Amino acid sequence: MAAAAGVLPYLLVLLAFALRLYRIDYQSIWRDEGVSLHLAASSIPAILANRAGDVHPPLYFILLHYWARLAGLSELSGRFFSLMFGVLLVPSVYFVVGRVFGEGTALVAMAIVAFGPLYVVYSQEVRT
Repeated sequence: MAAAAGVLPYLLVLLAFALRLYRIDYQSIWRDEGVSLHLAASSIPAILANRAGDVHPPLYFILLHYWARLAGLSELSGRFFSLMFGVLLVPSVYFVVGRVFGEGTALVAMAIVAFGPLYVVYSQEVRT
């Protein structure tokens, strides 16, 4: 039983990845995603100038810029960038909640983040 419980967090991360990857290209790109990809193609000074008056800090767009240089600038690569962070959230929740509330609660929280529809949908969009 203990061995199975030790495998469960890894299984949840794997299932979260598979669920987010499933039909990631099903919907066509929408306006905010296009704006994000267009901005990622810009230089860092251009990104900073463009975001100067925005309420959102430019870190996401800077990271997306470097990701696009590494993986290419496409709808799929932009969505995969968000997918990676969506999947990384799952074990992060496990470790934080586990330290505060214990492993049982951490597994429940992890499952909520892994399978929650909003978490999945936002992990499949370029701009989150």
